[in-house]
Amino acid sequence: DFRSSCERRLVTPPAVSRYEKLVKDKSHLERSLQHDVLGKAALVGITAPALGKLASLVGALEPDVVLVDDASEVLESHVLVSLAPTTRHLILVGDGAVPRPGTPSHRLGRQFRLEASMFGRLLARGVQHAALTTQRRSPPHLSHVLASLYPPPRDAAAASAAAAPNAPSVRGVERPLFWIHSDKAEEVEPRTRSRANGHEAAFAAALAVYLLRQGYEPSQLAVLTPYAGQVELIGRELRAAKARGVAGASDVPVQSVFGFEGQEADVVVLSLVRSDGGGSLGPLQADRCAVVSLSRARQGLYVIGNATLFRGASRLWEDVAARLDQQRRAGSEQGAVGDWLPPSAT
Repeated sequence: DFRSSCERRLVTPPAVSRYEKLVKDKSHLERSLQHDVLGKAALVGITAPALGKLASLVGALEPDVVLVDDASEVLESHVLVSLAPTTRHLILVGDGAVPRPGTPSHRLGRQFRLEASMFGRLLARGVQHAALTTQRRSPPHLSHVLASLYPPPRDAAAASAAAAPNAPSVRGVERPLFWIHSDKAEEVEPRTRSRANGHEAAFAAALAVYLLRQGYEPSQLAVLTPYAGQVELIGRELRAAKARGVAGASDVPVQSVFGFEGQEADVVVLSLVRSDGGGSLGPLQADRCAVVSLSRARQGLYVIGNATLFRGASRLWEDVAARLDQQRRAGSEQGAVGDWLPPSAT
């Protein structure tokens, strides 16, 4: 027809070849400029996914030392691509409790054993390594929640002093660590088609508003949940609170658990969502998600969710709840599991 005839006349094979050559020349020029600039730098940072596109550039830089942060979450293939013939030292820094990274295709990842990190393989093979024994983010009553994955430091007294000297208590709440048990049913949020729990969303937003009224700034708080649908519900509740005149309510960060990875807050409210009676914990079944969700708080952590379900479906969550119960039985005012959160007189 007329259109195809015009296209054949306008896009001839020589024109296509010339276009492809220009694209390659442009790409080569850009890489040459990047190499000239980066070659003068003492330290070059790059994300693991970008290595696939920039492997030739990284190799041309001839790095002597390659340091991989969060190595437990980086695919082994990405680490191998970063190595050059000139590389003399490879330093892997990661979390031994995080089992493995993910791949876009779970089926292909399992079929070709891609869902593994070099960091994890080396640890499994018993390669000599050094482990950090002191953390400085959380006071002991928060950090010990994950003691089943992270054993207490050898020098517990020194570590406790270094962790959070004179750590302030949470204003307006009797305990800085508490699991509020709720067995209200979950649902599907219509807009995101993701899991949600209206009762937990209302409670989490109300607790955030209560903390704001105790004098906390929105930036000091964080409300976390593993589901986009629950993020939507909690955000909706906080926006409604702002409309009722609660200053700063809509500014409280509400994020997914993995969206908050690498960040921290003074007080964290965690909504678990799942309560379907089928025993499924969703993303929180994985140790990695649980670790991230329980390790973001500097002063106070409040978990909202079905304690009975989580205790019965996961050894890690059972251990977390048991440690809270143990603190209560020992007479500590630090943590507990219960149906209501005890406020303190202000």
